[in-house]
Amino acid sequence: MIRQLRVIGIAALALGAASAAHAQQPRMSTSEGGVFLDFGPSYIDYKDIASADQCRMLCIQDARCKVWRYVSGQAPADYGTARRVCVLGDRPVQRRTTPGTWATSGEVK
Repeated sequence: MIRQLRVIGIAALALGAASAAHAQQPRMSTSEGGVFLDFGPSYIDYKDIASADQCRMLCIQDARCKVWRYVSGQAPADYGTARRVCVLGDRPVQRRTTPGTWATSGEVK
């Protein structure tokens, strides 16, 4: 009986450790070059962001963020005045386009 309790206790400790490790998993995000993800209104826009990687990290660090989009300084003139902008959203992706290398987007998984 005592041996069974020890085995159960060890199994419970292992299960608790596995649950704690799962709860502490870092957030991950895709990064798709040349992809413009449209997700409706953003909840925050960062200006003068140096790279898509920096934008991705801003999203990963923000618990609310589910999807992000980075527009580089190489966006065509018909895109508008927003350049080097990181846009974070908390809604699902509505549309995906592939305008060229000036856009990079990702989703938090």
